[in-house]
Parts: sequence; C-alpha cells; structure tokens
Amino acid sequence: MNFPTPSSDYLRKLITDGACSLPVLNEDEISALLEEAAKLPFKPREQRTAMNVMQNFSGCDSFEPEGIFDMFAQSTASMLDTLFDRTVCAPIEFNDYSLQLYPVSEPGEEFAISPHLDHKNCINLIAVYVLKGKAPFYVCKDRTGADAIEIGSNPGDLILMRGTGFLNSDFRPFHFVGKVAEERMTFGMRQTVDKKELPKYSNLERNTYGT
Repeated sequence: MNFPTPSSDYLRKLITDGACSLPVLNEDEISALLEEAAKLPFKPREQRTAMNVMQNFSGCDSFEPEGIFDMFAQSTASMLDTLFDRTVCAPIEFNDYSLQLYPVSEPGEEFAISPHLDHKNCINLIAVYVLKGKAPFYVCKDRTGADAIEIGSNPGDLILMRGTGFLNSDFRPFHFVGKVAEERMTFGMRQTVDKKELPKYSNLERNTYGT
C-alpha cells in the first residue's frame, strides 16, 4: 500500500470542502480485494431509507476477522492516525466496514445515492476505497445537491471525508454519488461510537489528543 503524504491542496479540500481523495492502491492490491469480494454475499439495500435518501446498490457488511479487508482497514486506520493525529478527537480505529456494489444507472436515474449526511456517531474521518467502476462522487451544501464539488473517485483512490470531531467540529459534508457509467464497487470504513458518547468527541479543545 503506497500511502502518500497529503499535500497542502488535499488538506485544504478536506478542511474547506469536507472531502478529498488520494491515489493509494496499486493494481495488485485492487485485484486481491476484488478477488476476495467476489466470494462474499451482497444483499440489495432498500431503495429509499428512513431519511428519504434514494439509493441503488447492494452491500456486504460481514468480513472475516484478520481477513484481507480487515487487514486493509486496520492498516489504513494506522496510517491515517499518524497523518492526522492532531486534528482528530480520538485515535483512529475503524470498526464499521462495508462493501457497496453499484449497478450501471438506468436511463432517467439521477443518483446512485442522493445527497445525504453520514451519521453523527461516525467520528474523525470516513474513508472509502474505490475498487472498480466509474461514477462521480460529490460533496454539496444540502439535500438538493446545491453547489456540488466533484471529488476524485477513480479505482485505487481513497476518499476521505470529515466526520464528527475532526478539527474539533461537528461539520459533516452532504455528499452523493451520481450516475454510474461502469459497475462500481467501494470499500467504506468508519469509526462509530455510541450516540451517548458523542459529547466527549465533539466538545474537546483542539489538539488535546496526541499532546
């Protein structure tokens, strides 16, 4: 895994826009992850969520302990923790993984996932590896998709998005996936905490962790 040190431009996008992407995985790593993903069961998700988010994908949330996806998640968390140790509210330790498989969009479909926010109990950073496919990923201002900014999402890219507590802030960007031109698969990693514990992650003085 070739994990580059983010440039000031990447960091600016993460801070101001709420997300950025970095080229991380090589072809051999992508192939190994896709080979393992082919063995896993995917289940269609509801097309309309309780929060009225429209979505069209199948998902897998069950992974073998110490398997390849677990290994990549833990390695990614360790590298991100080193890079962002003074901007996060607690050590980065991903505990919530998900593979998502998006079919090619049908005529008339505007989104693969409509504009939405990740849950408040996802702290620090949300990280998503793009494993295959072609579809634009955007951050935006609200649920209408206003002022959309496209974030790179090519195979091998790692999309990073702000969660609760990053930079001692509750800011989380609205985001969405546009029309899918080629079947898309992603591996998402989140650090979730009990909602009762959220105050300790969103009301800290900046840089208290790591000092």
